[in-house]
Parts: sequence; structure tokens; C-alpha cells
Amino acid sequence: MPFEVGASQKDQTLPMVITLRGDEAIVEEFTYDSEQAMSFLGIKRSRLNQISGRELRVARVRRDRYIRPVYRESDLKDYLEWTRATATHLSSSKAIEQAVENLDDRFNDVLAVFNQKLDQVADEQRDFIRTEFESLNVAAPTPSPVDREDEQEKSLVHVGKVLLKHSARFADVRSDLAKMSERLESIHGTLNYFVPELKEISVGHKSLRFDVDQKFTQLSSMLLEITDLLGDLQQNQDEIALRLQSAIVSIGEGEDLVNVKKPSRRRTRVRRGYNL
Repeated sequence: MPFEVGASQKDQTLPMVITLRGDEAIVEEFTYDSEQAMSFLGIKRSRLNQISGRELRVARVRRDRYIRPVYRESDLKDYLEWTRATATHLSSSKAIEQAVENLDDRFNDVLAVFNQKLDQVADEQRDFIRTEFESLNVAAPTPSPVDREDEQEKSLVHVGKVLLKHSARFADVRSDLAKMSERLESIHGTLNYFVPELKEISVGHKSLRFDVDQKFTQLSSMLLEITDLLGDLQQNQDEIALRLQSAIVSIGEGEDLVNVKKPSRRRTRVRRGYNL
């Protein structure tokens, strides 16, 4: 009969729930009880009850008077590997808060880069102006006052062109950073708008999950109690059957004693004489 095996288990030859009599060869592999499985996986009993038979293979074997769940080490390792590869173990509210914090950090980084670019452009402008003015003071072969004024005028015109070029570059950088800042502010506002609703959804999900786990735990406890009651009932039935059988045997022996034939007395016939 075909059966489905969860993606968390690599062994596809066995079903997810196995009922063992106790004399099978594979029973030696199932050496972990519930407490040991919880310690191995680092989870609570409610979670173990939830995944047993669905994502984690479990075997049921009679121990003493009860049916106990047992687990195999290889199945526990497969489940751990599967959960590490697919789960983040972060609640939705924590993930949202972490995303907001990361966005704030990125926004602060962009502002820091923006200020750094501003300082860099200002330093470049100051260095260029200082270099141009220093070049005007280089010793020349006795220029006349008119030539000196012409050189200064040309230098100032060149400095003005360079300043205009750097101003245009600075304006482009400022425009790009302003657009980026507006975009980040929009994303930040959107996240802040949805954070309360997402938190409410997370709280509702946790509450529903808690209710489901609680109901499942109650059902598991009821199942164990029913199993115990059935075991006690079976034991009582066996005891009643033994008593009934003993009573039947004793009644049979009594009937044999009653039916024993007693020795019969032979009646002798007395003859009476006649007087003649």
C-alpha cells in the first residue's frame, strides 16, 4: 500500500507512523523516547506532538502497560537538517522590526555618504582655488601692471568656469541624494503604516497557534487516558474470564459429587404365616 513521506525525512521506505509489536529487527533503531527527542531537537512537548507523524517519523511500541512513542536518531537528524535549511526561527514581528532597523541604518549610511560627498566637493573647490591663486604668484619675468591684470582676469575667468562645473556636479549629486532620501522616507513610512497591522496579525497567529497546540495536547492526553482505560478494561476482562472459568470448573466438580450413586438397600419380603 503506498504511503506519503514528508520532505523532512530522507528515508522513503517507511511510513511516517509505524506500529511495532516489539519483535521486529528495526525496533532496535528506535531508541529515543519523547523526553530524549525533545532534548535532541530543542523543542517542547506540544511541538513534538504536532510534528510527530507529519514531519517526523514516529513508531509506537508497547512499553510495560502503555503504548509509547519512540523515535529514530537518523530521523531526528533529518528533521534538524530540514528545519535549518528552510526555517528562520524568527517571528514576523521581530522580522519587521529588524527590517525597519536595517532601513534606518541604510538611511543613516546614505546621509553619511551625502555629507562626505559635500565635504569632498568643498575641499576640492578650496584646493583648486588655492592652487590657481598660488599659480598667479609664481615669479614671472617682470610683468607689467597691465599684463598682471590680464593674467589675473584670465585666471579668475578660468576659476569661475571650474566653479560652475563643480557646482553643476554638486547639484546633480544633491538631486540624486534628495531622490534617494525621498524614496527611503516613503519606504519607511509604508513600513510604519503596516507595522501595527502586521503585529496584530502576528499576535492573532500566535494566539491561534497556541489554541491549536493546546487542543492538540488535550487530545493527546485524552488519547493516552483512553489507551490506559482500554488496557485496564482488558486486564479486568481477563481477570473476570479467569474467575468465570474457575467458577465453571468448581461447579462441574460439584455436580460430579452430587451424581455419585448411593448403594441401594435390598428390601426383603417378609412372609407371613397362616394359622391353620
